[in-house]
Amino acid sequence: YWCETKSVNAWVQVLEDTMSQAVVDLSPGSGALAEACMKIGAQYFGLVFDKIHFQWLSNVVDRASLQYICAQGGVLYQADLATHVKELFSDHIAGGDVDEDTCDLSDEDGAGAEHA
Repeated sequence: YWCETKSVNAWVQVLEDTMSQAVVDLSPGSGALAEACMKIGAQYFGLVFDKIHFQWLSNVVDRASLQYICAQGGVLYQADLATHVKELFSDHIAGGDVDEDTCDLSDEDGAGAEHA
């Protein structure tokens, strides 16, 4: 189910409470669990069953990774890389914080909207 109800923060709390360092997700849904793993630095492996969901989920994870690279104090943050990412992708990461509601991510060409 692509628009699950658990937020990234809820998944972060579950991962921290269980001290998880790796996740194998047989039903990745909206990508919230993948993003939570990225946020805390846990390894993530998700299994999708069609190309449409794979592409959509890849876009969600790519956008989130750009935002986490630019977030000081995060596990993906690197000052030099963050500077370049902000220069190249400022239109995709505007607003600063990671959008918790991955079901409403906008897409320039609108391709993702029909699948959300």
